[in-house]
Amino acid sequence: MKVFGYKDMVLVEPASLGNGEFRAGLMHRVLFVMEPLTHLNWKFWNDYAGAMKACARLVPHTSEVETAIKGFTNGLELIDAPSACVYVVYSTFDLATVETNDVRKMINIQMCMTVTTSAAHRDFPAVTHMGIFRSPLLSVANPSGLPPLIRAQLEGTPNFYHGKPAKGISLVLHCFAARALVTFLGGRQPTLMITAPLPHMGNLLGEVGKIVAIDVTSKLGRGGPPISGGSTPRLSSASPTGFASLSSRSVMPMTRPTSAYGRGGVSTSSPKIGAPSLVTRPGLSSREASSSSSSPVPTSSPKIGAPSLVAKPSLSSKEVLSSSSSSSSPESARETSPTDAPRQVGALKYAVLRGPMNSSLMIQYQELDVTWTQVEYPWLFALAFNLSHKYAATFSDLRVLRELHQDIVMGSGPHTAQLVKPK
Repeated sequence: MKVFGYKDMVLVEPASLGNGEFRAGLMHRVLFVMEPLTHLNWKFWNDYAGAMKACARLVPHTSEVETAIKGFTNGLELIDAPSACVYVVYSTFDLATVETNDVRKMINIQMCMTVTTSAAHRDFPAVTHMGIFRSPLLSVANPSGLPPLIRAQLEGTPNFYHGKPAKGISLVLHCFAARALVTFLGGRQPTLMITAPLPHMGNLLGEVGKIVAIDVTSKLGRGGPPISGGSTPRLSSASPTGFASLSSRSVMPMTRPTSAYGRGGVSTSSPKIGAPSLVTRPGLSSREASSSSSSPVPTSSPKIGAPSLVAKPSLSSKEVLSSSSSSSSPESARETSPTDAPRQVGALKYAVLRGPMNSSLMIQYQELDVTWTQVEYPWLFALAFNLSHKYAATFSDLRVLRELHQDIVMGSGPHTAQLVKPK
């Protein structure tokens, strides 16, 4: 089974001719597909990732594209993990190539990523979106350096990508994936997305659904459960449309273990003994948290799940968008979300406890109060909480992503491809 969708997006804004007259802009229909990762299509997606890694050497932002592709292949490596269910979601220029699994499908893919959730428990409330990247083929100026099969396919049509790429689709792809997954899960709607995004994607997610995540892991040597017992940081009384960032007081980053998955889905990570220190002081008001963030404290690596950018209560959506720091990205253009998009919707308390034999993630968020262990969900720790990753894990509310971009036309079944094919 595959789930399809499409959305008409603006490539060129309408141009004003004066006197209230406008010239129509250019629209482009973006086509989306979500398919389960199986042993039948695994080789195609693995070959595709390898081919795109070779193509990435020919375009700007090579290192960022390679990092994103590595996240994509990390998801593919879970093909034989019994506790993981993996999907690939992508946008394509031609739905007729969806079933081919050959080079024609490769050159028509515009953007892709992996979506992973539990294969064992249907009530598992979390998913990961990992390895989103735009096809480097869209930016290759000289096809002579492309892999032979792709070069041969494109040589006959040198203007193959002219006028096709629609900018600003990564957030739409996330939203499509959040909605399409509900179909695969028989109507069940997971609550959390836990991922480790590149800075650019993290900023985009932060505008529309990133949760204020508060690490309440106990300090080293302090006993007792970190969430349900003892003193924990409390939220400030900020406006519900934005939250002040609680500053990190940690002076020592967590030890970084190595982690890897083989085709058999067996984690080879060896978590280190010890837990991260408490990163927030209890009882900070929004003003205190804001002022303490400028205190001269030693620099440390970002705390897992701690938002690097959250809206101040006094900022409007537009002001927050303009104040967001731009970063290097596989995307050629800065993407923004609608100013009336849903904003941050709550706060989450969590702790990642690491021991000599196992790790666990404890979460309290609205109706959720759960503890997951690495033994039960090794893929979650490998994808989102692998401390060898360059980027820290973040939390987003999937309900917000499902509410956004309601104009995506969704469909599933064997005849959907014909239904959504552009006229």
